[in-house]
Amino acid sequence: MATISPTVLPTVDFNQTFTTDITIGTNVGETISSVSATLVGSPVEPNINIAINANVITISGKYTATFTDVFSYLEPGATGPGLTPTVVTGLANMPADKNLFNLDQDTRQDETRTYSVVVDGSAGSNTVSVTQQVLNTLEVMRSFMDNYNYKAS
Repeated sequence: MATISPTVLPTVDFNQTFTTDITIGTNVGETISSVSATLVGSPVEPNINIAINANVITISGKYTATFTDVFSYLEPGATGPGLTPTVVTGLANMPADKNLFNLDQDTRQDETRTYSVVVDGSAGSNTVSVTQQVLNTLEVMRSFMDNYNYKAS
């Protein structure tokens, strides 16, 4: 039966670009008919790419939704009592050029993301969970807030 290695990917920092490979090994005479890999769980990560080329799965991109930072903002120029702010969760969902006025930052130190890797071949099917630890250095959010283009009017 095919082997999948590694099952623990290198640790990465939140919102930092990375590339890592998972290798599919076979025994002599074994053939592979299909390979798939899926990021499971939530939240969905819009900036993660999974490419499969023969016996190598390449995962690349950056985790931008793993931590549940909550942002509140108004449209530029919005004034008056009774305005309802827009609230979004996750760095990937915070649009540019808004009147951003509140951040409830997720301060968890890390989160583990899991990929389900399935290999079908002449020796049978093998499904393995592959994990990757994502570190929340908090520097990402400090930098984001420091460089955000506030549009109050």
